[in-house]
Amino acid sequence: MLPVVQVPVTTWSLELTSPSDLRPAELPPESVEIRRAMHASPELGRFLYTATGGNWYWTIRLAWTYDKWLERLSHLRVETWVMYLEGTPAAYFELDGSIENEVEIAYLGVLPAFLGRRLGGPLLTAAIRRGWAMGAGRVWVHTCTLDSPHALAHYQARGMRVFKEHTEPLELPDTTPGPWPGAGVRGPHTSIAPATTIQATTNREVTMSKVEERLAKLGHKVPDPGTPMFNYVGAVKTGNLVFVAGHGPRGEDGEYLYKGKVGHDVDVDTARKAAELVILNCLGSLKQEIGDLDRVTRIVKLLGMVNCGPDFTDMSKVINAASDLLVAGYGDEGKHARSAVGMSSLPMGISVEIEMVVEVSA
Repeated sequence: MLPVVQVPVTTWSLELTSPSDLRPAELPPESVEIRRAMHASPELGRFLYTATGGNWYWTIRLAWTYDKWLERLSHLRVETWVMYLEGTPAAYFELDGSIENEVEIAYLGVLPAFLGRRLGGPLLTAAIRRGWAMGAGRVWVHTCTLDSPHALAHYQARGMRVFKEHTEPLELPDTTPGPWPGAGVRGPHTSIAPATTIQATTNREVTMSKVEERLAKLGHKVPDPGTPMFNYVGAVKTGNLVFVAGHGPRGEDGEYLYKGKVGHDVDVDTARKAAELVILNCLGSLKQEIGDLDRVTRIVKLLGMVNCGPDFTDMSKVINAASDLLVAGYGDEGKHARSAVGMSSLPMGISVEIEMVVEVSA
């Protein structure tokens, strides 16, 4: 019998309640297709489950009998979809529409050999779209700290929002099961060995990068930036560059703070606080796009815009608060080129707006 370790596991439930909230990721320019398995057999179901989840403690179904698999996959409202890369199964998702007016993404994952190929975003996009096509009033999923450390951010990047969170102790084998007995574990996986138990099993360490830890010591939190109000996305990655859209001083409740003209309605010190909040929101969108803020290798450029009158000249002092925060988080890699300009007005009367360009590792 394998050694057993008791660890606290945090589970998040996330949902989308409107198709318009989806932030889609389109298929990469490769030979990729997603097809429904119209005759999903127990053999296929178990293969996909173990091959995809063997690195992440997917163990609930390992003891299922053939008949149990058959009952599940034969349900009229359960669908299995497989993503193929150049004709090879690379990822899959299973949808459960057995409850009226909702569809659960029961399982979704990429086989270890295909991780890092940017398949997760398009796979999740396809799952959500299929959920709406099945007549769902909401599409939902749950993930936990035993999954990939980027799983939560991955779901949030597509616009899903957390509606429930809980932590409970679980007894688990000290190693993941792998794709089949004796195969071993290859590629990224969950580890709950003593040296990495905290990293693998607590919300704080899984979702908080070293950069976020440094900022937290200064009293700052990288927030969920929410869904853009209009037809654009918070950040776009192309190659090794990420272009982060203009952000404002949005609070955790979704309302914009620090409104008015700097030098008239808002003093410089308050505007600097606005600039700090804005750059934290920028980092939030960046995190949604790349999953881990420690992937940033250089903050390349900021464009800082200050809502002010023609006689105000301290734009650089205001935007410098954002620059200071980036350097505090990233050190020399946070030093950047910058423009700080005055604007006669900004959307919704906000006092500060910032956009940025960053370089990230592959």
